[in-house]
Amino acid sequence: MTARRVHFAGALLLATCAACAPIEPPNIGPFAPPEPQVLVVGEIHGTQEAPAWFEKEVRRLAVDGRRLSVGLELSNADLASACPALAARSAQGRWFDDVQDGRTSQSMAGLACALTKLQDERKIKLFALVDDSKPLPRAQRYAGVIRENLTTPGSTALVLAGNLHARHVPSSMTGILETAGISVRTVTVSSAATGKAWTCNQDSTCGVAPIDSLFCPVTNSNRRYPEYIADVSGRWNYCLVFPTLTPSLPLANRIVPQ
Repeated sequence: MTARRVHFAGALLLATCAACAPIEPPNIGPFAPPEPQVLVVGEIHGTQEAPAWFEKEVRRLAVDGRRLSVGLELSNADLASACPALAARSAQGRWFDDVQDGRTSQSMAGLACALTKLQDERKIKLFALVDDSKPLPRAQRYAGVIRENLTTPGSTALVLAGNLHARHVPSSMTGILETAGISVRTVTVSSAATGKAWTCNQDSTCGVAPIDSLFCPVTNSNRRYPEYIADVSGRWNYCLVFPTLTPSLPLANRIVPQ
């Protein structure tokens, strides 16, 4: 069964305001000075919380005069088709492929469309990490695209990608950037309780499933979420801990193309 053939009662899942609540003060955790050249936010694809939080932070950082580049783990075609797909004006592009993974969720489409509009307003520079035309391993391709978008002295790149790419290991996207002398700070989206996401198996069957998202386990039930917690494992610099993670279904499940 492919993702487009799965139907749910009340399938439209919307991000809650609580998931996007601001963390005060804003210059803590990964945003504490001195700021890195690249801040990579690692996510588990197919949740509501990661895209919603990422958009909030981009809007906060996209102040006048700031040289902010923003990267998503999508292709240029995905970015260009996100707004038309949301408006049900187009059924073209990967948003309507037979197999839908978490990168083509309703939340990710909303994020891509919102950031496209911010670029149109000249508030950010938006770029796509995915470029399959380059015959290189994925981590090298992603790192190369980020370096290409750091050409302006003093510019900052904020990148949302799968959390495996965000790890501080030599073979990852982050590790390749660090080897090149670029300062990188990383955050992985985590949760205090086991969450759920829209995921796909190796046989291309997709659906809502529990996910292992307890990357920085917490024991204090009175914590105020979302919260940054230092990652003692060293895989990332911080965990961004939500109470739990909730699934975001594919955009194709919501829209019946006209």
